[in-house]
Amino acid sequence: MRHETSKSTNRKHKAVYLGIYLAIISGILLLNLYTSQVDFLTEDNTVFIESSSFDPDFSTYELSSGDENLFHYEVSLSKEDFSHLDGEIYRIVLNGVHSNAIRVHFNDQLIIDEGDMEDGFSMLRAGIVHGILDQDWIEDTNTIHITSYASFRTGILNPITISENTPGNRNIGLLRLFNERLVTLGIGLVFMSGLFSLFIYFLNRKDNVFLLWLSLGTLFTGVYLWDYLPIQHLHVDYIFIKKTLLLSLSIGLLFYGLTLYSILKKKYILILPVMQLGYYLFIFFISTNMIDFRSYYDYYFLSIIVIVFSLLLITFHHCKKNNTLFVMLLHFSTIFTLGLLLVFRGFRVGYYSLSTPIFIIVVIGFLPLIITYVLFLEKDIKLLQEKELRQEAMQQAMTDGLTGVYNNTYLKKQLGQLNDASVIAIVDLDNMKPINDTYGHLAGDYVLCYLTDTIKQYIRDRDVLCRYGGDEFVILFKDCSLKEARRIANNIRNHFHQHSISYNGHKLTTSTSIGMCEITNDVDSKSILDCADQELYKAKRKGKNQLFWNDDPIKTI
Repeated sequence: MRHETSKSTNRKHKAVYLGIYLAIISGILLLNLYTSQVDFLTEDNTVFIESSSFDPDFSTYELSSGDENLFHYEVSLSKEDFSHLDGEIYRIVLNGVHSNAIRVHFNDQLIIDEGDMEDGFSMLRAGIVHGILDQDWIEDTNTIHITSYASFRTGILNPITISENTPGNRNIGLLRLFNERLVTLGIGLVFMSGLFSLFIYFLNRKDNVFLLWLSLGTLFTGVYLWDYLPIQHLHVDYIFIKKTLLLSLSIGLLFYGLTLYSILKKKYILILPVMQLGYYLFIFFISTNMIDFRSYYDYYFLSIIVIVFSLLLITFHHCKKNNTLFVMLLHFSTIFTLGLLLVFRGFRVGYYSLSTPIFIIVVIGFLPLIITYVLFLEKDIKLLQEKELRQEAMQQAMTDGLTGVYNNTYLKKQLGQLNDASVIAIVDLDNMKPINDTYGHLAGDYVLCYLTDTIKQYIRDRDVLCRYGGDEFVILFKDCSLKEARRIANNIRNHFHQHSISYNGHKLTTSTSIGMCEITNDVDSKSILDCADQELYKAKRKGKNQLFWNDDPIKTI
């Protein structure tokens, strides 16, 4: 029964964890859907310039080994292109820039200068850059000239916009929120989550070493996630930063493998993470520029997807063992799906849409928090189960195995707690030996159970029924007058005197003899039982089926 209850509880908890992950994913998807519907930039307040309008095409471009680092793009606009814009100040925005640095001139005016244009010691990485364009600068024929410094990729993902001041500022605010602040917040969540679970491990969870590996895996993965933020100023070449961040990711994956190994003790779990780390160290040392390095780490990211898929399969195979593995199955399933979207098609469906990395960052950030919650919940469940087992063991130790009422051990415990006016009664079945001899001991056992069921029908809820031994039972009438106890006891005696017991087609007849004793002060249990036993002896001597009680309450001896 307890096993079935435990399984039912486990199913409920798994449903809760599944609900948590679905809520996280649904929330992000709804936010992504909302951002895809934002359309306050219109043809009435904005000039849209497609990347393909530039000479050469300003769409994203992967550099090859023969390319220079500096790229130049131009597009011409007439004065009429700006005629529908109101105001004297306009906002120009480049959303989704893929360059180390970028510089934008409008006619002869420098309006945007972001990053290190000399050495490329910066990385804008699909970020946003923006500037101000004064209406007085607009001529009959206008030129936008863009200079880009790129170490491995250049170009832009979205159309360039020139907007009126109010919608332009709103545009910049939303883009910063979705592309920078939410990513920063997500990375903060990852580090907070990893540090929190690490704190819990050192505080009181050192027996769960997998929590240590999970915390370290989250923290090292969090270091890699900084790559999704624009970096305006670097003291070293970006390739060194990129290599360091990807090394952190490889180490994080190894720690995730160690997390599962600590739970399952299967060495094969570590094979792929170790191989992947070895492959990365190989390309780490042989790559001297971002173009070569980029060609290698395309395969590196595919290897990550393979590792996540293998961890997914492992957790799927063992997820029934505990809720921790079930949560990790949900985690790796989500990461694997989002990783496929990131590598093969991305997840942008609009100008403001959140990118796939934000989804991955949030999922990574919640894993240690959910796992820590699972550990605390399972500990509470375990403590509750242990408490129930102790209570059950105590109940069994205090209960008679045949009749289900309390036994002599419990009786002695209760007798020591009778401080108020109470009455004790010893009930003895008359003529039990003939029933056992004639119909067998099973019949005798049936009569004993019938007796206890009958007594329970007459006594009050606060009264206690115990088996004293053999065919003798003790009733403790708590906070009860002798008159009331005699009335209840006499009803029990009359019941057996007036009714026979049906057993296997036979009518068994018996009666009860009862001895009672009133108590008004603290007395030892032996004196209490001796008093009632003496009254029972009188009832037996008077021909059985009798009720006797002491005239004077027994006092402390």
